[in-house]
Amino acid sequence: MTYDEVEAVLSQVLEKEWDDLDPPSMDDWEKAERKFNCKFGDEFTYLFILISNYVLPGILNVSTGKNNGNDLITFVYDYEVNNGNWIANMIPFFEIGNGDYFCINAKYGSISPVYYYSSEDFNIEEYNTSFEEWINNLPLFLNGWILIASIKVSLRFFSFAKNYLYDIKETIISFRNRKNWYFINSWKTDEINNLSQKYKKSKLI
Repeated sequence: MTYDEVEAVLSQVLEKEWDDLDPPSMDDWEKAERKFNCKFGDEFTYLFILISNYVLPGILNVSTGKNNGNDLITFVYDYEVNNGNWIANMIPFFEIGNGDYFCINAKYGSISPVYYYSSEDFNIEEYNTSFEEWINNLPLFLNGWILIASIKVSLRFFSFAKNYLYDIKETIISFRNRKNWYFINSWKTDEINNLSQKYKKSKLI
């Protein structure tokens, strides 16, 4: 894919970045390639240049200049390696959430497939056969990702609403029980008073 072809895909689904961000410098690329001992492919490079112009939630950074505020790829890699459940060749580049990532394999460098890392069972499986395929499928993934996120928000809302309504129900029941208790006790008090008055009258007679 060319630079323009990658941008054409991103422009379908992403909003323009309103701030002036710095794309990765030559020094940033050299440090990253030296750390992972690999050569990044063109599509990978184009994506990380273009995210200085587009808002892509979840994308990690290569740029050490002014970026979108997400963590650097190198930082996340070191963090996960230190946690002890990371495969050394895997380079995370997109954080999905809950510790899951899209990764490429340093062993294959510029021709690496894209892998999905699951933190739940520390499993890695091939997601796309190439980075180009991953970019072309990005609109489909992002639309599904947003839908899933919306469903999760809706479920949290319904769970909150359910609990809220349950609390209201319990309050009504509690109030009703207290009201009945008050009515019963008031009735007993009235009966006792009536009996007491009758007793007093009988004594007078």
